[in-house]
Amino acid sequence: GASPAQAHPTLAKCREYLSENLAGSFDVEALATSVSMSLSTLRRYWMKEHGSQTFREYRDMILLQRSCRLLVETASPIKEVASALGFSDVYYFSRRFHQLAGCTPTEYRRAHAVPGGGDNAAHGRE
Repeated sequence: GASPAQAHPTLAKCREYLSENLAGSFDVEALATSVSMSLSTLRRYWMKEHGSQTFREYRDMILLQRSCRLLVETASPIKEVASALGFSDVYYFSRRFHQLAGCTPTEYRRAHAVPGGGDNAAHGRE
């Protein structure tokens, strides 16, 4: 089978858009317009590659992955992690993280801290 990026170039653009817009709400109609497709056509293509995973669920998955990586691999304050992910409100970020991970960012960091680590930021992209 083809890799997701090769299967449909429009979906790669969608994934990129969702990955770059992790904070706040987003408009699926605007997403469809930005890739020159009707929403129903875009959803049909999306479902072929992502099954029942919605655009929002995909975005939440990326948010959680990036948040967890930054919390474990850097010693940055939670406010800076939130800002790096596009959140201007650290409290909103913390609520979203808790909804997705089942614990606060601080609890996650404590539970998954790398012994003697916390300064691997040079290896990350953010």
